[in-house]
Amino acid sequence: MLKSILATAALACAFVAALSGCGGAGTNASVAQAKFSANLGTLDSVAAFLNAQTVSGRKGLANALLAYLKQNPKFVNPGISADGTVYATLPDGTPFSIATNDPTLDLPSGPAPSLKQAINPGTRKLHPLLQGGELPGGGEAFVIDALPATCESPASTVASELKAAGYHVTSSGGLLSDWQSVSNAAVLFNSSHGAQVPDPKTGDLVFWQQTGQEPVKSDEAWAVPLIKSGALLIDEIPIPTVPLSQGGAYRFTWAKRYDISAKFLTSPSMFAANSLFWDECCSGASAPGQAFVASLQQHSGLHLFAGWTNPVVIIDGNETSSFFFDRALGVGQFPPVDLVDPEPNDWSSILGIMQSTNRASLPSVLLSTSNPSRFASQPNAPDALLSFIGGTGQLSTIIPSISTITQNTTTKVLTLNGSFGTAQGTVNLGSTALTVTGWTPTVITAQLPDKEGDLQVVSPYGTLSNTYAFQPAIIVAITPPGATMQANDQKTFSVAATSGNIPDGASYRWTLSGNGTLAGGSPQVTKSTSVSYTAPSSDSSDSLKVEVLNAAGATVATATALISVGSASIVYTVTGDVTNEFIPNFVDGTFTLPFFQAFHYTFHGHDNGLIEYGAKSFNTSFTVVLTIAQGAKLYTGEMFTYQTNTPEGFHFLPGTQNSSYLFNARSGSLTVTSVKDNGDGTFTIGFTGSATDTFGCQVQATGSFLFHYTYDTGPVKRTIP
Repeated sequence: MLKSILATAALACAFVAALSGCGGAGTNASVAQAKFSANLGTLDSVAAFLNAQTVSGRKGLANALLAYLKQNPKFVNPGISADGTVYATLPDGTPFSIATNDPTLDLPSGPAPSLKQAINPGTRKLHPLLQGGELPGGGEAFVIDALPATCESPASTVASELKAAGYHVTSSGGLLSDWQSVSNAAVLFNSSHGAQVPDPKTGDLVFWQQTGQEPVKSDEAWAVPLIKSGALLIDEIPIPTVPLSQGGAYRFTWAKRYDISAKFLTSPSMFAANSLFWDECCSGASAPGQAFVASLQQHSGLHLFAGWTNPVVIIDGNETSSFFFDRALGVGQFPPVDLVDPEPNDWSSILGIMQSTNRASLPSVLLSTSNPSRFASQPNAPDALLSFIGGTGQLSTIIPSISTITQNTTTKVLTLNGSFGTAQGTVNLGSTALTVTGWTPTVITAQLPDKEGDLQVVSPYGTLSNTYAFQPAIIVAITPPGATMQANDQKTFSVAATSGNIPDGASYRWTLSGNGTLAGGSPQVTKSTSVSYTAPSSDSSDSLKVEVLNAAGATVATATALISVGSASIVYTVTGDVTNEFIPNFVDGTFTLPFFQAFHYTFHGHDNGLIEYGAKSFNTSFTVVLTIAQGAKLYTGEMFTYQTNTPEGFHFLPGTQNSSYLFNARSGSLTVTSVKDNGDGTFTIGFTGSATDTFGCQVQATGSFLFHYTYDTGPVKRTIP
């Protein structure tokens, strides 16, 4: 087998050399050329016979042709193959075939089946339930249209769709040189005839792929060796005299073309990894066609093949091809279209849709089926079924695709779900590339952008996903973010966006938990961005929540302010999962029981003020550590950032009472909201602050504590007021 392939490859090289002008010369060449020319002339007589026929239907035409060949001594061993192709050999052993298997020959006179036009062009869209998988390992696409123009192949539309999806597209008419120039193809689309013809030496059926090249007498030097090797065949194909969509009385003329077998396609670099070969022709997935595919998968790197099991009506093949690539490339325009729920673009799901969805042109016939038996001249013709034949790859889709996105405003991470392949590409927001932090076939993570725009994933080979409209999550904050107040005090709280934009027509639902009151009651929905709060007459820890509602009444953002009323106390809330901090007895919740009011100590030339609150019965505590320069005093509006043992820094020590479990935050801030002189050497300090760790857990604390400004001078001595 290997020896045969190598020999055929050498002949193919000779064919390429001949195209470059390196033909043979001399008397023997002239004699051979004359013989080849005579053979072509003999085949012209076959075309003349066909052109003169008035019989309708391919079966009647095949029988008439077979009778003609049997009566003519120029033709040896004529016959009709399993798919209806007429074949014979010439006296010198040259085989040839006639494409009488084409169901287009059965088209009745009258109006053509209606192919509805695509509707409402728009952006490419994908199903939200898309499952991830691998993409083609390249960005090269080859589109071959070897059919006559009157067959109205969708090749040009498919080429345009592939180009719009980022593929580098090479379109051709399917000459022999076009087929041999296919290299590293991620996608190969072919529209042509196909046929099953017996090998004249063995009698085994071989699948032949029609090309767009017409034989001429000067081809002899390279064509005859390829024909004798079983790589090349001369075929007569029907050419409709009017476009198939025009209808009327269909007439055909006949013309010679070269057909190729798997022996002609031996380049090991013909296909990229995870490639797709869509073959719109008759019998590509028949038993002989499967042997053709197996050869391409074994020797040329092909992964996934799609073709028809039997002769397919050209207009059916055109419609199915148009539907598949429309969905595979996320266009979503070719009928029938589900306007409510865009369909998936992974090939397996599209096949499932075609196996359960009728054609727009023939409401009683599935998109995955072509039924030539609907024509009166061929009532017993078998259906052609669309079949996918997989190789060793993992192809899922032929473009990357975004199905859903999520935003984590705490960790500043954008997550894209969909189908992206293993090889990492880029994620663009408009013309700006985002910083990608993680990539799997189904999930991409990137730094969360702060501006709106269209997201698009680009594979390493330049192929493009659908665009996904991105709107930054709306984040709002209440000002002040917390407050320490005395009984019956009043304060106004306001809400504003800190990220994103509050939608037009928004309203605000204010809700108070605790013992204070809101002017206008609680809860209340208002257009006002502020609300007035009155503290109760006794100590209390209150929580003020605002929800931003869009015009439809849906909540789009929330914020909370903690309010401490009365004597020194603290309110803290834990949002998220703190288990990664390994802090004992520290769970989501709130407590306000003071354990120690405050103490402080000097440390390496500056002072740490520690304010510890604990619940003895639960053996838990919460400590706020403020680091200030020696001799400095706290003032309203003073800002601390989250860091340890550095002036103007703060940190939290939650967990077991008197513990030193540091909350390992990566960011945070704390603001002094009030300073009250108690007249006894102590001050009541109000504060509010929050910190966020690398896992997205956030601790927010608001309260007040007693403090004084008498410091020891020892490095670790402390004084408790």
